[in-house]
Amino acid sequence: LVILFRVVANFVLSVSLHLHTNSTTNVLCGIDSGNRYDKSPHPNRTDTQTGATQVKTMPDTIRLYYGRNSDEMVHRILQYQCTDPDNPIGLLEVRETVLDEVVMEAIVQLIQSRGVDTVQFDDCGAYESCFSLQIAQALGSVPNVRLTAPTFLSHYFLDTMLVSATKLTNLRIQDHFDCRQIEALAKGLKGNTTLQVLDLSRSTIDSLAILADGLQENKTLHVLKLRSLGLDDETMPILLDSIKNHPQLEELD
Repeated sequence: LVILFRVVANFVLSVSLHLHTNSTTNVLCGIDSGNRYDKSPHPNRTDTQTGATQVKTMPDTIRLYYGRNSDEMVHRILQYQCTDPDNPIGLLEVRETVLDEVVMEAIVQLIQSRGVDTVQFDDCGAYESCFSLQIAQALGSVPNVRLTAPTFLSHYFLDTMLVSATKLTNLRIQDHFDCRQIEALAKGLKGNTTLQVLDLSRSTIDSLAILADGLQENKTLHVLKLRSLGLDDETMPILLDSIKNHPQLEELD
């Protein structure tokens, strides 16, 4: 019995070591703005010309947040700007900070040189300048943009971002829209040619009539999400009338 127990124990130990070795060689860990993340491989792909197996990894994630000075933020961005230029950054997340011109210029260069699939700004401020305008224009080449809580983008540059967009298809904004902001959004919706999903859920909108005017002239939206906006018997007909003849809209949530 003792001999049998030792044989079984050695076998279990060898299997465990083998599995541990495989898992550690297939997962690459990196430091990302102070946070750890895993770059786990996608299913391998075979090159049809060479027959070689290509291992694909998850896109990079960059997080910039309150407490990081501008030099450190720029350093983080530059680390990713020239690496693996054929694969865009998966997520650029900026939260609870004020961006100076150096950081904004680095973000624009990152988007232009390598590309980013999703950009998320949470409670971010910036001084109104040519660089903040350039960020708004650059975001038009990002497929997915999320603006949560007050941001300089939703306060000043919604029309610029939407009108200049070339790849922006999914826009999520949660904010308090005053009349000036909603006018900019409406203007952007009229001039945009790429946006397919607009999500304004849990926002506060001072004038739904102005939003309806923008929606009435929009030709690209497929999905419109307006949950928890406080729509009532007075505002709902205005909204529905603005989209009743929309050529593309398939879903109203």
